[in-house]
Amino acid sequence: MYEEQISIDQVIGLLQRSSKSPNPRDQEIFAYTLHSLFDEYKYFQHSYPARELQMTAYLFGSLIQYELIDAVPLGIAVRYVLDALRNPAETNLFKFGVTALARFESRLSKWPDLCRTLLVLPSLQEARPDLIETIRRIVAQADAGESGRSDDDQVALAFTSIKPDNLSTEQVEVPDVEHSDKILFIINNLAPSNFDAKTAEMQERFQDQYSRWFANYLVDQRVSTEPNNHELYLRFLDSLNRKPLFRFVLQETFIKSANLLNAEQTLSSSSDRTMLKNLASWLGSLTLARNRPIKHKNISFKDLLLEGYDSQRLIVAIPFVCKILEHGKNSVVFKPPNPWLMGVISLLAELYHFAELRLNLKFEIEVTCRALEIELDKVEATTILRNRPVLDPFAPPQLPEYVLDMDSMPMGTYDSGQSLEQQQVISQIGSASPSGGSQISLQIEAILANIPSLVVVNTQLAPLHANPVFKRACQMAVERATREASYCQFNVLTYFLTFLL
Repeated sequence: MYEEQISIDQVIGLLQRSSKSPNPRDQEIFAYTLHSLFDEYKYFQHSYPARELQMTAYLFGSLIQYELIDAVPLGIAVRYVLDALRNPAETNLFKFGVTALARFESRLSKWPDLCRTLLVLPSLQEARPDLIETIRRIVAQADAGESGRSDDDQVALAFTSIKPDNLSTEQVEVPDVEHSDKILFIINNLAPSNFDAKTAEMQERFQDQYSRWFANYLVDQRVSTEPNNHELYLRFLDSLNRKPLFRFVLQETFIKSANLLNAEQTLSSSSDRTMLKNLASWLGSLTLARNRPIKHKNISFKDLLLEGYDSQRLIVAIPFVCKILEHGKNSVVFKPPNPWLMGVISLLAELYHFAELRLNLKFEIEVTCRALEIELDKVEATTILRNRPVLDPFAPPQLPEYVLDMDSMPMGTYDSGQSLEQQQVISQIGSASPSGGSQISLQIEAILANIPSLVVVNTQLAPLHANPVFKRACQMAVERATREASYCQFNVLTYFLTFLL
């Protein structure tokens, strides 16, 4: 390709045929080509001549444009392009990123979150205002719910309980290169020893219209990777005392957290999970530690944990929630026995005791409880998970509640025309007697509440014995059988008593 013996479009055609070929050798060639192309990324900045770099960028963008990659490889490719665009405009990597992005411009409408990130990149604003205008339209349409994507193109998010505010109407103003370089130089060299001098310099250079641009850089490039400097950056924001800036910093924290929570790569990447925990700690220090609530419309903590449980993403949900809650220890309002806090802790306790968590996730909950001076063993766990139906597409339909109204039962020997006195006696048997229906119901429910801890799946059923869905299905089956048998016995007893009377 580089020697012009074959065109780039011909290479793309070969890759398309190889990716769909049933021949294992063609599949291996396709996989090796992708692997080699990804490995070359680290050499783009310093080792590639301009011509070869542009050809490679065109090929790289075509992989995304023609959907030759998906899932994890697609995430890596898009991340490479995004990282390249964060470089200064004169660098090779930025030129690579612009060419690749322009190649799959028509697919950007499928990724509004990516577009929001691209919208605040200063170098891209200057180099390709036409692309920025396209991206701005996509973001506006997505925020208005009119992105025009088909149902097949839309991807269901695992976490819908974290929702940043809609700030699409806010214009992103990027300072000129000289001004932005000076602002970024200040924040990049900020330290406790020069704090006062750097703050004074920033006060002179910073303007409120740059708040969204600066907030994106601070959260994306600094806060998410530098947990040891969180206190320094908080102090810096306090010294600047710019309300729009604080609002956008909080917004960018929600956006980046939501992106990492929903990203497939976060499940397998320890570095991304560490970044998510850093953002959670930062969010807690911005809000709870300062007695500021996190609005339910932005994060519904219980729903987030339940979504993590249902989608098998507790590996990201529990550390994220725990790191936020830990900052309640520095709060006057959001510390025990705050009802909101204890409600979330109670759900964490249920997950701890009944969800068969990995040891590292149990440890996260233990650390949070210790930080808040809560004795985990004394926390009354919720029954939210244990009372929920099994989310299993192969589960049989739920059995109807047993009919307690004897008149509606199809029993030909039952005489609905009994005397009033007989009906009153039967009613007393069902409600007033110590062994009546209400008492039996209470006793049954008391027994059923402990079923999850009593049902043990035999290890000889491996690997099913370790499957949480299978175990929950067994628990639900035992519970239903017990409930039906108990109510059936009571109703049969009531039925026979009608003859005695």
